[in-house]
Amino acid sequence: MSFKKTKMTLFQVRMIRKNVRYQVIEVKNDEQKKKEEFIVQMMKRMMSNYVKEKIVMYCNSVRKMTKLTKALDCESYYHHAKQKNEKLKRFQDDDERVIVTTSALRLRIDIFDIQVIIHVDESCSLMNYAQKNERARRDELSLQTIVI
Repeated sequence: MSFKKTKMTLFQVRMIRKNVRYQVIEVKNDEQKKKEEFIVQMMKRMMSNYVKEKIVMYCNSVRKMTKLTKALDCESYYHHAKQKNEKLKRFQDDDERVIVTTSALRLRIDIFDIQVIIHVDESCSLMNYAQKNERARRDELSLQTIVI
């Protein structure tokens, strides 16, 4: 992502959370074709490492979200999803622990026991990114946030 200095405005928001660990995983241009494979393999490892904890994966498009949902055999949530209230309830009630979603979920959740948040794509704004992270893990336990 590149910005022209003349078109930038600086916003400062206090986002100090001692229990959040931020990580950026860079996928090189030549690896871009393998990005989805990499994400699926990383998620499968995380799903085996975090056996009880909840994981949320944010995607910028329904197409990408659907593809990853099928590859991971987990729930999906987006604005026009069928039975989305039931899907959200299953996730909140611990019946499902992994959900792949668009930004539609960030508007509906206050789920305190999310352990990992993964951003598959760059957020369209820092405020959008902050809102997605701010809704999770408000206790003293750790939250891992990964941007790919």
